[in-house]
Parts: sequence; C-alpha cells; structure tokens
Amino acid sequence: MAALRIRSTSAVLLLTCVASLVSASSQVASSHSLQSNSRTAAPSAATSSGLPRLVDIAKSTGIEFSHLSSPEAKYVVESMSGGVALIDCNRDGWPDIYFTNAPSVDIALTGKKARSALYRNNRDGTFTDVSDEAGVAVDQDGNAQANMGAALDDYNHTGRFSIAITHFNEQYTALFRNDGNMNFTDVSYASGIAQSTTSYVGWSDEFIDFDNDGWDDFFLVNGHVYPQVDSIGMDSKFREPKLLFLNQRDGKFQNISKQVGPAIQEL
Repeated sequence: MAALRIRSTSAVLLLTCVASLVSASSQVASSHSLQSNSRTAAPSAATSSGLPRLVDIAKSTGIEFSHLSSPEAKYVVESMSGGVALIDCNRDGWPDIYFTNAPSVDIALTGKKARSALYRNNRDGTFTDVSDEAGVAVDQDGNAQANMGAALDDYNHTGRFSIAITHFNEQYTALFRNDGNMNFTDVSYASGIAQSTTSYVGWSDEFIDFDNDGWDDFFLVNGHVYPQVDSIGMDSKFREPKLLFLNQRDGKFQNISKQVGPAIQEL
C-alpha cells in the first residue's frame, strides 16, 4: 500500500490539515501527528464554520524549501508544480517529508541546480534537511533532475518505503531504494526502470499490484508539454504512451506495457 502523498506547491501549509490523516495511517506514521506534537506551532482551532483552521508553520519547523513554480513564466515547463510525499524513512513512527523540485529555464541556462529535499522529522515539531546524506537530492551521476510525481512503496518487501520520481524527457524516472537508517540508493538502471523512461515526460506515477501476486508493480503516465515537438523532427512526441512495469520480485521490473492490451499504449 502506498504511503500518503500530496500534489501541491504549498505543502507545508497543508501539513497541519493532513496531520490527522498521517496519524491514522500505520504505513506512514504511528499515533503521533505533526500538529499535536509541535512545541512551536500554535494549536489549530476550528473556524466559525466548524472546519479545521489552516496555519502556516513553515518557519517554526525549520523547513527552508522553495518549490520553483512560476505560473506567469514564459515557458509552460516553468509553470508546472511537482509532488510532495510524507514518508517514515527510518521507521521511527514519525513522518518525514520529501519535496520534489525542478530548475527554471534561467537556472538551467546558468548551469545551476534545483535540488529536491528530504527533511527528517525531529519529533519535536521541527525538521532537518538530510537530502545529501540520504542520497535523494540528485541522480546517480550527481545531476539535479526536473522532478514531477512522487510515489512511495515497499516494492521489495523490506518493510521500508522507497521513492520513485518522474522527470522531464532526457532524464530517467528515478527509483531511490530505501536501505534503512535514512540511506537511499539510486537503483533506477539496476531495477530496469530507467531504460524505458528517458525519452518521455513523466507526470504521475503509482505502485499497484497489477497481477495480484503480492508484489507491487509500477505504473506511470507521460505526455509532452509542447505540441510543437511533433513538427520539428525530434524523437519526442506530444502524445506519449503510459508505461507499466511488472515487479520481478528480485528488485527488478519488466516493462510489459505492450503486452497488456491497447489501453496502456493508446495515445
């Protein structure tokens, strides 16, 4: 079963709202919640309508992360938001937070990087950036990627949630295997996922037991953002197929997209 995942550009603001969901999910956290255990954030109070009151607690948590998304920007690729994932990386019963990110056009042209980030829950309402030591900030070659969707799953039956991230074309979909103790390894190529995903613009992804064998498989949807690619002789196409990978139960996946019927390959 995949852990709780949120698609949002203002993830920290939403954390106080989803805290009750986090505490109810034994796959993500124990009975603790971010809000009720925060020593620095003001307690949430119901609004006059009886609905939960949202409180921005970003500054008090120690999270210093800026998701690069500019709806007013010239290029559509800069206007797209990425994903956020709540994951108990070290199995201490307290949910940690993984943010995806991608560079703007100006940042890419200057050679700078926009890194994704993993924040460890300090169990006192604050978080610490452990992205570099955990091995999830960049790909296996040390390059920042244009991150989009985030999916979490214990695909290899270790009791630990790993992280899969979709990306822009010419970048592979990344699979970071959770090795325990806040350590991850980029096994994108070793798992067989990277080879089939490099030419596509990946969006949402999900782990699901497609064949009901008790081992979660991997599904993702693709599609380019520029219709013009169809007329300029590029390998990429505007309409792109979905992809389905069958879990081989040994840490590897097989691309079975063309073997499971036309619905997967329809553009």
